Amino acid sequence: MGLSMLAPRPRVCLNNGMAMVEKAKDLACASLQVTLTDPTLSDIVNAYCALSSGGGPSAPNEYIDLYHGTSTANAASIRGNGIDLSQSRVELDFGPGFYTSRDAAQALDLASRRFGSDATVLHYRIRATALDALNGRLFAGPTEDYLRFVRSMRSGDPMHSYDVVEGPTLRNPLRFLRGQQDAVVFGNQVSFHTQEAVDILNAGLMR
Repeated sequence: MGLSMLAPRPRVCLNNGMAMVEKAKDLACASLQVTLTDPTLSDIVNAYCALSSGGGPSAPNEYIDLYHGTSTANAASIRGNGIDLSQSRVELDFGPGFYTSRDAAQALDLASRRFGSDATVLHYRIRATALDALNGRLFAGPTEDYLRFVRSMRSGDPMHSYDVVEGPTLRNPLRFLRGQQDAVVFGNQVSFHTQEAVDILNAGLMR
């Protein structure tokens, strides 16, 4: 069974009830002062506002929406040249790769923390069948397998062979790796690790 069958398919983001709606509204409509020169980001913010009032269209079930938070310069490069896996940082939760989330609010929040007012979000819409055809690994939560996998990747062990990996995001990697704290996780991340996988994303970029 593929990742698209096991993981939830959100309308705009992983909707954990009204708390997520309020978070999305706060992040996208009020708290974050993001420059809305990017039409893709503008569309996402409009979707949040519609969602917070109970409106907004749902994506067709056969498609999956994914979001990547980055800077405006990086977004322009990705739009013009596609995803370059060689630009990935190394010691990440699931190893070097291109990281997205099913949660647009999370992507926007993380990008804003890193890039401030220069943050923007790329929106990808891909077919569920295309995701299912990849060699994928799903972690439904912070299981022992998840913790071993993340520790291995963040410690620089040999790279895994998966095209795509999905699971929660580790909030406290340094303290966790040093044994100072139990793992604290949040949200959702879907990482793409092979050219075959990012080609699917490139084809699904919403311009």
